[in-house]
Amino acid sequence: MPGILLAVAILDVAHSLREFVEREGSHRVHTADNIPACLVQIEQAAPPDLVVLDAKLPGGNPLETCAHIARLGIPVLMIAAPEQVDAAYAADAEDVLAGTLSPVILHQKVQRILEAATLRSQAKRDYWYRSIVETDVVGIFRTSLDGRFLYANPGLVKILGYSSEQDLMKLDIARDVYLNPQDRVRLIRDELSVENYIPSSVILKRNNGTPIPVIMSIRSILDESGNIQQFEGFVTDNSRRRQAEDEAQSERQFSETLREVTTLLNTSLDTETVLEHIVTGVGRLLPLDIVSIMLIEQDEAYVVRQHGMEHYINVPEMMQCRYPIQDIPIFKRIVDTG
Repeated sequence: MPGILLAVAILDVAHSLREFVEREGSHRVHTADNIPACLVQIEQAAPPDLVVLDAKLPGGNPLETCAHIARLGIPVLMIAAPEQVDAAYAADAEDVLAGTLSPVILHQKVQRILEAATLRSQAKRDYWYRSIVETDVVGIFRTSLDGRFLYANPGLVKILGYSSEQDLMKLDIARDVYLNPQDRVRLIRDELSVENYIPSSVILKRNNGTPIPVIMSIRSILDESGNIQQFEGFVTDNSRRRQAEDEAQSERQFSETLREVTTLLNTSLDTETVLEHIVTGVGRLLPLDIVSIMLIEQDEAYVVRQHGMEHYINVPEMMQCRYPIQDIPIFKRIVDTG
């Protein structure tokens, strides 16, 4: 039931308007006969849906009060003299009742403003709903018991790598969406809830067969008899999180290897041990088949340690080779830049 605050200077007028508005519509009506009392009611936990504000209300500046209430998102119907109409609209009044104070016209304006506010609120809710459901970041779905999509939002279409929702309607979910079809059986058997969405880590597959780790949260939808009728839920792509975790792990391994090498350099005079440790550490960090360490000395560079080259070339001969720095751009750049 909408709440209306009648902030009118003349108490008898306020009571008359209150009786008329309550009689003509389903409204909770409160009154205030000065601006401080009006603001107290505005700032309550359950503020009114509409304020009827008298331009003659004592205790402050009614126009500034109107602008303040409007900034809070509460529509204001202002009662004003004809010469105050422009100022009332400039103060963001939703509408103005000027001249003779007619309860009938007041009620009509109240109804119109409340209806418009309801439409705006509904439009805002619709926008929020669309912004959530039609997002391409989170996949939202509803499925049948036998594993067919009944609804899929653009987010799920994108995550699974298809072109449209209609493409998903043709899929057998266990076979075409789960990397392991038994995961759907397991989720329904072990993780399903009627009241809450239960998140689970699972591997799905894109249209091209590429595995994709996701967090899937599902729950069951019951019919009037309490039997499971459908499933609904949402999916978030977990691959970026996995990638971030892998990158963090690589950084930790890199830091650990650097610490080990630094410690070895500070505690060992055995060059061969240090070089072997560096080659091993690089091989641990990077997925390389071949690793080599080259030293630059004066105008030449040469290999001092290697791993994996023995499968491709004569290593003893390679170790004897000297490479003029001026002939190899990357070496020259290293020397020039220090």
